[in-house]
Amino acid sequence: MRPSWNNRSSCDAMSRPHVSRNTVFGPFIRDSTFYPYRTVPVEDISWSFKGSFSISGKWKCIIDLFNEDAEEGNDTFYDQLYLWVRPSEDNLHFIKEHTVNAGCCQLVSIGCGSGLLEWLIQTATGLEVTCIEVDRSWWESSYAPHVFLPLIYADEEHGSDITTNKNAALLFCYFNNESAFSEYIRQYEGNCFIVIGPGGGRSTHTHPAPFNVKLESESAWKMEAFQEVQHTKDFIAVYVKSQSLK
Repeated sequence: MRPSWNNRSSCDAMSRPHVSRNTVFGPFIRDSTFYPYRTVPVEDISWSFKGSFSISGKWKCIIDLFNEDAEEGNDTFYDQLYLWVRPSEDNLHFIKEHTVNAGCCQLVSIGCGSGLLEWLIQTATGLEVTCIEVDRSWWESSYAPHVFLPLIYADEEHGSDITTNKNAALLFCYFNNESAFSEYIRQYEGNCFIVIGPGGGRSTHTHPAPFNVKLESESAWKMEAFQEVQHTKDFIAVYVKSQSLK
């Protein structure tokens, strides 16, 4: 039985604005100019939302804008439809470094959403990232944001063994289903998982939280390292399997 995380209230379909498939919504770059929130008819432009970044190699521009945003203490350049956190380039390399140090050659992101964070990790560091979601009908609907990497659906048959791969680290970014998380960790055969979410004073909540991960066996895992996501009070926490259990 594969876990699901359909109870994430913040991702409830009824709370999302309608986004027509004939438009490009959200942050994008055109003629080297960043537009954080606009809706533009697709027929009026010659590039796609994803293509404007990946083809032009503009990932660094996104990161630079996140840096400015975090330094100024505002939320101008990000949208929770696409991304919950605003990582720096150092944050992205921190994730890769600890994934590789744990003996993993791939990152599997559970509940990845649009895959923008995962695309940034893959593009900036070269680490292979696989995106896992549920509910194909939602992600292929007119309500869903554009996605940056292909989605594999955990509630479909072919996604059953990907999350147990011992050569992959698991990533849970702003995950909000503790029972599903516990089931993923119970089935997981690898050595590393990463939790990204709020620390104290962030006014947001996740299950698990980076520093409050509830496990069936507390001795099976230890927190190897953590890093703040810029100065946003979000944190990346890396957990590795105890040596005696590897």
